[in-house]
Amino acid sequence: MRRMRSIVTPLALALVLATGSAWADKANDTLTWSSLAEPPNISYYANTQRDGLILAAHIWDGLVYRDERTGEFKPHVAKAIHHPSPALIEIELRDDVLFHNGDKLTAEDVAWTLNFFNSTEGRNIAPTRTSWIERAEVVAPDRVRLHLPRPFPAAMAFLASVMPIYPKAYYLRLGHAGFAKAPVGTGPYQVHEIIPGKHIVLKRFAGYFGGAKGKASIATLIYRPIVDRNAQIDEVLAGKVEWLWQFPVDQCERLKARKGIVVRGGETMRIAYLSFDAIGSASEHPLANRTVRQALAHAIDRQAIVRQYKPPGAEVVDLACYPGQFGCASPGAPVYDFEPEKARRLLAKAGFPNGFTVDFYGSRDRPVMEAIATYLKNVGVSTRLHWVTASELRQKRRLGQAPLALASWGSSGIPDGAAILGVFFNGSIDDRAQDARLSELVDGGETGTDMAQRRQAYAAALGIVATQIYWLPLYADAHYYAHVDQLDFTPSADEVPRFFNARWK
Repeated sequence: MRRMRSIVTPLALALVLATGSAWADKANDTLTWSSLAEPPNISYYANTQRDGLILAAHIWDGLVYRDERTGEFKPHVAKAIHHPSPALIEIELRDDVLFHNGDKLTAEDVAWTLNFFNSTEGRNIAPTRTSWIERAEVVAPDRVRLHLPRPFPAAMAFLASVMPIYPKAYYLRLGHAGFAKAPVGTGPYQVHEIIPGKHIVLKRFAGYFGGAKGKASIATLIYRPIVDRNAQIDEVLAGKVEWLWQFPVDQCERLKARKGIVVRGGETMRIAYLSFDAIGSASEHPLANRTVRQALAHAIDRQAIVRQYKPPGAEVVDLACYPGQFGCASPGAPVYDFEPEKARRLLAKAGFPNGFTVDFYGSRDRPVMEAIATYLKNVGVSTRLHWVTASELRQKRRLGQAPLALASWGSSGIPDGAAILGVFFNGSIDDRAQDARLSELVDGGETGTDMAQRRQAYAAALGIVATQIYWLPLYADAHYYAHVDQLDFTPSADEVPRFFNARWK
């Protein structure tokens, strides 16, 4: 891939110096955006990091697209979706979809993608994305049939959010590692250059079919991972980054003070939670004791954390799901209010009148993690803080090496309880409860064809999570966004900034 040169006209440079906004990049039709963490592998099926999902939404396409404004699922790479039976889906494909290397997308690409990444050979880091499909079958040059082992009412949401289509021949020729270095998709942008630790450059794809996403307006996107928050802010103020998010409250005034920068808050589908490793016995570690978990839940002032550390739009949640997701309700489930004296009594009842020390892991929101550690210290529980990457945290949780963790989950933007309960409470490697009754209820919620029965199953499952305190849900998160005022951009609750729908004013 060739390197991209930056060309700044004298007029654009003068505007940057005069206003502090990145008008030079408007003049060059280039939008630079930044986040703290770089995905270890840009290939969608090889990562779960939010930045990887954002890049994927611009590089690849799914069969279906969800309109964030209306919530409607629309055919995208597919021309039409048919449901001959509850466990069978037939997909009719468009005939004008090209991969970035010029190859035409075929039914073989679709079937191979779904089968390959549903196998161990595909090394899909999040197998629940595809495991609801038994097999995909090519039935005609423009038709693919999905055979499901059982009904899956959330199918359209998964097809829209977590199942981009890859080019079979190209992928097999390059292999897993080679494809990660030179990925090819059908999306509105194609990868122009990848320099790890520096940037990923995307160029608008001239052969893009448009579909439900629509064609991109901005010619070039540059993703820059900048691991230091202050350095990120400095780059925005210097006019070198035009779009930023997830910065702390205390940086808002600094950004708002600079002419040409817009700062706003926006709610998200992401929920933050404390994860307890509940597997095993209390002799192994204290958090295997339900009474201890209840004590820790009462020790934390979640309302105060939201007020102090979160943008407008964030709100405390009491259930292990995003309030807007299908099935996210459980009347009668216990709520853990801030009651430090009760927390101390529960610790004494559990056999820890003098508290204990526990390893506490996290990969994001360090100020929140430190605040939680202080609340726990106030009731006698000391923590050893471990700050790790998101992938390291996931691995430690899977291995049972993180007894206490601050984590979050955005459900890949899927508005169905299957995207969170079906990941963490279904008996899989990510399930640190391994509660057979809970898994049975989650399975019923995932596969039931009667919507009332699905709601009942999820309500009962959420009640168990709360009663057994397998998680302590903290809040539905919100983010601050900052961008140059020359950019017309609208945040979305699914945490996928749609730069392909953004444009210059």
